[in-house]
Amino acid sequence: MIMIKSGFALQTLLHVVRLAAKGDIKTALNLGIKEHQINELLTLSSQELHDMANMSHSPFIKIEFDSDLLETALRINERHSHRRQEILNLIRSGASYPIMKHLYGMTNEEMSNFKKITNSHQHGRPVKPDDEMQEQLWHLMQPINSLDDPRLPGRLIDAHSETGVKVSSIWILLKEWWLPDDNPSNAEDKENKEESDSKESCE
Repeated sequence: MIMIKSGFALQTLLHVVRLAAKGDIKTALNLGIKEHQINELLTLSSQELHDMANMSHSPFIKIEFDSDLLETALRINERHSHRRQEILNLIRSGASYPIMKHLYGMTNEEMSNFKKITNSHQHGRPVKPDDEMQEQLWHLMQPINSLDDPRLPGRLIDAHSETGVKVSSIWILLKEWWLPDDNPSNAEDKENKEESDSKESCE
């Protein structure tokens, strides 16, 4: 815990007085000031508040950080910053709204705001990579095998960086590899197989 220097003390006093003048007494009370002291502070002039702040021989404001809570706040901010940078990189790498909605639960409005920041624009439907590129992307995505893997956003960014293939095009492959039931051709094959099995059982 340290004593607050006069400049900071003055700003704190002025801030408390401004809040109290607007009817916010609760903040001042939470800072440890008693109600009758708040009322008295409201009667003081700016010069009188300045003189009080300069009472270095009897400092009346102290500040103390809770290091554990501060550490928690720093780590939360770090995660938020990482997430924001990850989102920006994905959009710059060609991620579409459906992808961002799946990965982050993003709304249309949020996506629009991020696209303004990155100055990114989608042009036409994503193109499926050729067989050679598909093989390279397959190896780059290993060992991930799920669209819900928390490592996926970073791996998509890395794959785009290495191949130049837009994330929206990579996503087409991932859905074919990891969600075969969503692939029309696979779904048709499955339906034909079930129909064939049904006929055989009837015979």
